Amino acid sequence: MSDAVPDDWTARQGHILTGGGLASKCYVEGRDYKSPDDLPHTHKIAGTAFPVFLQWRRQGKSNPLIVGAWSRPLFSGGWTEDSDKETAVVNIQTPSLFIDFRVPYSRPAAFARRSGFDSLSMAELRVLARQHCFAGFSLVSGSPPVCVRHHAIDWNPSPRRLPNKWRIQLKADGSTFKEYCFANDEHGQAVYMERWQRLDNGPYLALWRTPSTTSSSSSNTTSSNSTSSSSSSPYEMLLVVGNRFTYIRDRPKPLPSFAHADQTPSLANLADAAPDRETLVALLDLECSTGTIFADVSSSSSTATAAAAAPRSNFPSWRITMSTLPWRQGRSLLTPGDVRLEKDADAPKLGAVTTPSAAAARPATVRIWGEPWTVFENSFTASELARIFGHSAASRL
Repeated sequence: MSDAVPDDWTARQGHILTGGGLASKCYVEGRDYKSPDDLPHTHKIAGTAFPVFLQWRRQGKSNPLIVGAWSRPLFSGGWTEDSDKETAVVNIQTPSLFIDFRVPYSRPAAFARRSGFDSLSMAELRVLARQHCFAGFSLVSGSPPVCVRHHAIDWNPSPRRLPNKWRIQLKADGSTFKEYCFANDEHGQAVYMERWQRLDNGPYLALWRTPSTTSSSSSNTTSSNSTSSSSSSPYEMLLVVGNRFTYIRDRPKPLPSFAHADQTPSLANLADAAPDRETLVALLDLECSTGTIFADVSSSSSTATAAAAAPRSNFPSWRITMSTLPWRQGRSLLTPGDVRLEKDADAPKLGAVTTPSAAAARPATVRIWGEPWTVFENSFTASELARIFGHSAASRL
């Protein structure tokens, strides 16, 4: 264990997460977790994330306890802290799926005025490697509750060698919760702690597009400034809670595996060692974009505020406020014609829709950028879907 706190943002985050290297000593396989079942990248590496997660969903392993859009005021461990003054964090959680996105405020604001990867120098591209996002399934169970997260998409390489497992302490009013690392130190204290503050608690929607080998135009690759010309396409997820959304698209070219290495490097480590621009850009070509939908989808104060600022048009604004691709900030994730909700007898059966009431909508298929996405779970009504996607998109519901 080291008490020295690194200056580099990525290294500092790792220092806090592991308690300065203490986590590997405190986690005991067999007592605290099962390997490989509880390890975050098991299904990511095997390529089974979507079918396994969908099976979990159908087996009733979803849990609404921490559904919401969350910010992170505090991250503490290893005798140091990170707060919402140093790092912007948005964590969107539905009963099953999550997207967790973290960007340091030290990232130059000028990056948002660039046109894409080609407008950044090699040194600037390496700065861009200092951010983090990951997405997958949260298995929440037990009393007191414990969460084990399984990743389908990750900014960092595989494998992640320790569990993403933590205890949940939820405030009675649901406005905030504390995440305590499942591993404890010699004093019985959690190796790290994160405090989460609610941003929104409106209805939720989770959409997932699985890889396709028949089309390369299914993802938003043009506006994402992707450099891939591959005929296959990666996982994409879109989560919405109230008026908050986060979209994530995996890299077209997977990262190398470090399963047979002694340690797994961070993406920042790989970026620093990249020999040329092509290699470096391929490492960074993962989009995670979060923002606000200016449309009234619930009666909560946060969504009402957003609605008050909404442009008066049929299609609401899906304004990106933070992205791994900074030049996407200020733009719209979705525009008129990008989305269509359909009841089509010939559409594939998407029997994974969560509906807490009979009023919730059950679109047979959701088409985004011309391609079908699986409705993983949904609590929006048809009229609410019409408001967030535009009435023309929902005209066939």
